[in-house]
Amino acid sequence: MSHDQAFAAEPHYAEETAQPQSQMVAGEPFPLEDIASATPEGAAAFREQSVILRVGALIRQMREAAGFTQRELAKLVGTSQPHLSELERGTGTQGPTFLMLDKIATACGRVLRLEVDEKEIAQYQEARRVAA
Repeated sequence: MSHDQAFAAEPHYAEETAQPQSQMVAGEPFPLEDIASATPEGAAAFREQSVILRVGALIRQMREAAGFTQRELAKLVGTSQPHLSELERGTGTQGPTFLMLDKIATACGRVLRLEVDEKEIAQYQEARRVAA
């Protein structure tokens, strides 16, 4: 088989690994939450990562609204620019502490408030219970 023939050949997949075409519809959102929530462990992990990503987006929105660069805000709150970037992107080894969130909010001229939604807490606890 020539080089051109090898790359022109259609790939062959095992039956059990092929995804049915009917599951994915062009133009429709990817059902990540449905897939992640297929197991209790997946649901808990999806929820935790979603919170981290939402908090990161909030940090970035506050910083941009206050007109700071990452470097400027990091200096004001006593951290490094790479760490602040990780917080905004929801990456790194740990998410922000409440103290760090308060420092960021204060530096950006905001007041940090913590609101507890009892319904969401019950859903989270149920997902964790089922996962255990």
